[in-house]
Amino acid sequence: MNIQISVLVSGISGLAACIAAFLSYKTFQRQKTFENENHFFKYKIEQYQLLVSNAYDTLDIYQEAIDDAEYIDSMDQKDVDSLIDEIDDKTNEFRVVMNKYSLFMPQEILDKLEMFYDTLNEHLGEDKISFEKLANEIDKFYTELTKIVNLMREDIGISALNSRLNKRIN
Repeated sequence: MNIQISVLVSGISGLAACIAAFLSYKTFQRQKTFENENHFFKYKIEQYQLLVSNAYDTLDIYQEAIDDAEYIDSMDQKDVDSLIDEIDDKTNEFRVVMNKYSLFMPQEILDKLEMFYDTLNEHLGEDKISFEKLANEIDKFYTELTKIVNLMREDIGISALNSRLNKRIN
């Protein structure tokens, strides 16, 4: 009888150890998944911040060029070329940042950014930049960028995140 009890206790102990090992493994898997998701989420936020910042910096350069355009006739050609080079450099910098971070972007956002870049860049391909044309379209650029930013916010779920944080804090 004592042998049967000791076998039963050993069996129960073994079963409990197996269950504990299984639960530990599942907890490890879950934590690893959370860790990867958190890392990916943080990376996406950082890349979106850089993209948005660079896009607004690019539009600021365009706006400065538009503001300087009223004096363009009184500027010598060297200053005009410098202004155009600054616009071109900033637009290309935006393209580099966009390409660098495109790997983890949803296709819809990438397509919108490509269209945004193409719209900006089409003015640079002309023989002579029409600052008047840029002035008429700068608001459209800002509106399009706002739409892209909203898509990015939707992609990372900022609204849901904010509501969960508010519930947790309150």
